[in-house]
Amino acid sequence: MRSKLCEDGRRRIIAKVVVPMGAQEITTYALAHPQFKMDEDAMNTFENLNKRELFNVAKESVAYRGDNLSTANDIVADTWSPRQIDRAQTHVARLFPEVD
Repeated sequence: MRSKLCEDGRRRIIAKVVVPMGAQEITTYALAHPQFKMDEDAMNTFENLNKRELFNVAKESVAYRGDNLSTANDIVADTWSPRQIDRAQTHVARLFPEVD
């Protein structure tokens, strides 16, 4: 076990949590990441992420919001159009052929 000094000055143990993800979950968590709300060309940014970057964005989103998939789906539906979501799912499926 390791501890880390957090922003509020307190030390906390860093817990690693296993969250199984398929292509759809990776897409949903990645699209729910807050970095895309501020980006004017978010779809282009998303499609230019490589496999490692995309997975890290999904992991950060889970760390930030938790692993509640319905919450992530609500955020994605409010932020992205159905066409953009389909494009993102196609991109993720192409990058991660080993899942699903």
